[in-house]
Amino acid sequence: MKPILHVTAARYLEGYRVWLAFDDGTSGEADLESALNGPVFEPLRNPAVFRGFQFDPDLDTIAWPNGADLAPEFLQGLVNCFDKRMDYDEAVRLILSHGIGGDGITTQWTGFIGSLRPFSGLREGNFLELMDAIAALSMTWQSVQSIDRHLARGLFGLTTTARCWGLDPGGMLQSNKLLTPDETELLRLWVICLEIAIDRALANRDPRAAMNLYHDRRNVGS
Repeated sequence: MKPILHVTAARYLEGYRVWLAFDDGTSGEADLESALNGPVFEPLRNPAVFRGFQFDPDLDTIAWPNGADLAPEFLQGLVNCFDKRMDYDEAVRLILSHGIGGDGITTQWTGFIGSLRPFSGLREGNFLELMDAIAALSMTWQSVQSIDRHLARGLFGLTTTARCWGLDPGGMLQSNKLLTPDETELLRLWVICLEIAIDRALANRDPRAAMNLYHDRRNVGS
């Protein structure tokens, strides 16, 4: 019998696009515009109403205040970015290339850390890709007793370097006033969510739960 699918985290992106994670390890972006048909969904075509969805822990999916909700299986069918589980080797490569490099992998200069120096803007896609990679790592860590030293350094290098370069008052981005106050808070939120996800993954808990914090904080700031 096929297990019942659950949404474990959700985040509004833009328009009718949302980022979703599921308890089978898949995650990615879905455009829900084509699903907004019928009396209960018609009000959601107003973007201000659409973005008001919440993750409903009782239904294990996303739902709106007017009672509309979408089944996890239907939502997963719309996911078009990471529609297959990322494998371990790809997750390691992404962690290292988005961070400080290592083990023969160089830093991606448009990646999470690379885009901070020289500063070329904050990219939400980098953060979401890292969250997917950490989720993929956690699937393997459930059955091992230790992790690779290069990977451990890469994971902690992501957040410590972002704090040093981007959040520390004496760091390059803050001292040169390259980040607006809103950008500073966004980077801080990304770092906090990454730290929570890494900690949960190491403890064999679902790291994607950190996306609920991200979704809630971003909704408050919207």
